[in-house]
Amino acid sequence: MGGYVQRYPFAPKAEWWKRYTNNASIGKRIIYKATDEVGFEIDGIPQAFQKRTLVKGVYKSNDQVDYIDLTDKAIRLLGVIYQYNSATQQMEAQDVGDEELEVQGAEIGNIIRFEDDNYIRQFKFDCIKDGYQQNTMEQPVNGLITDMGYLTLKTHNFSQFKDKPKNGDILFYQGSFWRVEETQNQYIYTPRERLILFITISKIEGDIEDE
Repeated sequence: MGGYVQRYPFAPKAEWWKRYTNNASIGKRIIYKATDEVGFEIDGIPQAFQKRTLVKGVYKSNDQVDYIDLTDKAIRLLGVIYQYNSATQQMEAQDVGDEELEVQGAEIGNIIRFEDDNYIRQFKFDCIKDGYQQNTMEQPVNGLITDMGYLTLKTHNFSQFKDKPKNGDILFYQGSFWRVEETQNQYIYTPRERLILFITISKIEGDIEDE
């Protein structure tokens, strides 16, 4: 491994697991199509028609999208009837709906977005403890107090790597898994510039599958 500096041959090594996060979602979005270029989505608080740009009648999104054609339709949202005004290219409230238009109740999308984390094993690296392990009490959930152990590791092994451990990654160290909470860089010159990386980690429970 190029750039590896073994300064602490008798100290236990840490194994780095890099976090990869995929954004995923379930459900669908509802787009009201006025023209092949103009659409609307009911969104926000309070709920309102938000303009969306369509390309050949399609809204570009990674989510599932259902379309409702606004041709000859008016939409009732929160007790108010809205019609598309082609002159202003907006959905506008009407006191009384056009009798020739079908009035349809609003349909609102139901998208739930979440992050899917995967951890991929990278490699072991040379390190030592910087200072002492700190134990503290935290309350991640109301009424649930847990012991948290914090530790800072010092390593010289990432001077030649653009990629290095960062917040949210996992380290396996001395038989336990730890989450990276913070990293700090320090530079020395010998005479070439070299990076000393300080990694603050917190002890966690659970197993990580090998990818």
